[in-house]
Amino acid sequence: MVKAKLTVKVRTPQGKLVCKRTYKAHSFLRNFLRLLGGLIASHIMVSNWALLNTAGVSKDAGAANDDQANLATGNIYIYIGNGTTAPTITDYKIESQLKVAAVAASQEVEDDPNYSVKWAVAIQNTTGSPWAVTEYVLACNVVWANSTIIAVLLRDVPGNTVNVADGEFIEVEYELITTV
Repeated sequence: MVKAKLTVKVRTPQGKLVCKRTYKAHSFLRNFLRLLGGLIASHIMVSNWALLNTAGVSKDAGAANDDQANLATGNIYIYIGNGTTAPTITDYKIESQLKVAAVAASQEVEDDPNYSVKWAVAIQNTTGSPWAVTEYVLACNVVWANSTIIAVLLRDVPGNTVNVADGEFIEVEYELITTV
């Protein structure tokens, strides 16, 4: 079984915890499943595992040298936004983006019978206005021979707002967990 967990924390500039919320993510998108299928098949062929980029363009056709995709190393992103539309399996972008940050490193945790991988970012609000965050996205780069797309893999709209005042930090962590 594979499941996902989303943890959101807000901290003051001094590091004091303002709020913490943990959600069961219900957001595995078609891109996630196609990417997983392609990885299991040891490569992603455009004709078999078409992925949609954030503009909704499908990589389902290409020149002969544009058929096979590879994951770019270290290019995983977490987006935050204020969209309110419930996720669907066909989502390919964030509804209303506030900010995006690259994940610096993933963390693997083995706790028999569970194994998990975590991706996290901390984003400071420096806009001069408060944020009302309602939407979260996990995405990654997929590189073809002559182009790169950002593929949205998970998208969550948990149903309650996380307020981030100017100067505060929002920490967002996605965790994928497998259980034997």
